[in-house]
Amino acid sequence: MTVRLLPLPVVLSSFEATWAAGAPTLSRTTASETNNHYFAVERSLDGAAFATVGQRAGAGTATAAHHYQFADAAGAALGASALYYRLRQVDMDGTATYSPVRTVAVPAAAGTFGAVVFPNPWVEAPTVQLVGQGNGPLTLTLCDVLGKTLFTQEAAPMGAQQLALNAAAGLPAGVYFLCISQGAAQQVVKLTH
Repeated sequence: MTVRLLPLPVVLSSFEATWAAGAPTLSRTTASETNNHYFAVERSLDGAAFATVGQRAGAGTATAAHHYQFADAAGAALGASALYYRLRQVDMDGTATYSPVRTVAVPAAAGTFGAVVFPNPWVEAPTVQLVGQGNGPLTLTLCDVLGKTLFTQEAAPMGAQQLALNAAAGLPAGVYFLCISQGAAQQVVKLTH
C-alpha cells in the first residue's frame, strides 16, 4: 500500500491577536501557501459561536512568507471584556481549515474599576488585566464552586495592570470563581480550567 502525503495548504508561522490603536488587531504570517483562496476572520463573544467579520485574499500558491493584518474596528464597540478570534483558511476547491483561537482582552476605560481574565478556559495559568480606582487595597480571591477560598492575591491599588495567576496553574480541571474587589466595588468572573 502506498501512502501519499499531501502538503498542508498553508503553513502558518505566526498568528497573534492584540489590542492596538483602539481595536483588536490580528497579525499572521504564512511560511508557504498552496492553492490558498482566502482567509476569513471569525469573531466570538464567548469562544464557542463564531461569525465572519472580515476576509482577505490568499496568495494562491507561494513559497515565500506573506504577512497579513486585520483590524476589527467594530469589535471595540461591542462592550465585551474579551473577544475571541480564529482564522478559517479556504482552499481553491472550497476545503476549509481553522487556526487556533486567540483571545484579546478589551481594556477597561481609564479610571473605571474592572477586570478581564484570559485565556478562559485556561491551561497553564490565567492572566488578569485590571484597572483599580485607588480606593483602598485591590484583592483577587479564587474560590472553588463550593465557595472555598483557594488563594488570595493583592495588586497595586490604582491604574491598569496585568497579573498572572500562577497559583492557579496546579489546580485540577473544573470551574472556579475569581472575585476582584476594591472598597465597595466588586466583580466576579467565572473561570474554567
